[in-house]
Amino acid sequence: MSKGKAKGFKKSMVTLRDSVLGEYYVTQDDTQYTLMKEGNTIPIGYYSSLSSILNRVSKLRLVQENTQQDLSIQEYLDSYSDISQEITNKFSI
Repeated sequence: MSKGKAKGFKKSMVTLRDSVLGEYYVTQDDTQYTLMKEGNTIPIGYYSSLSSILNRVSKLRLVQENTQQDLSIQEYLDSYSDISQEITNKFSI
C-alpha cells in the first residue's frame, strides 16, 4: 500500500483579501488559517481562528503605521484600539 497523498491531489484552499488587512492576506485550508504578506512566500503564522488572525493583523498594522515613532503607552493603546475597531466594525466580530 502506498503512503502519502494520491497523485494529482490538490488541497482545498480559500484566499481572503480585503483592504482592511493592508498588505496581508489570509489563506484557509481544511485545518487552519495562514497569514501571508504580499510578495512573500513564507507564512507569518498559522492560526486556528479568524479572530486570532485579525488580532495579529491589528498588531502588525500598528507597528507599521507607527514605525520610528516614540509613543506613550496611552498613544499606543489608542492607536491599537482604533485599528482593532476598524477591523472588527467592518466584519462584526
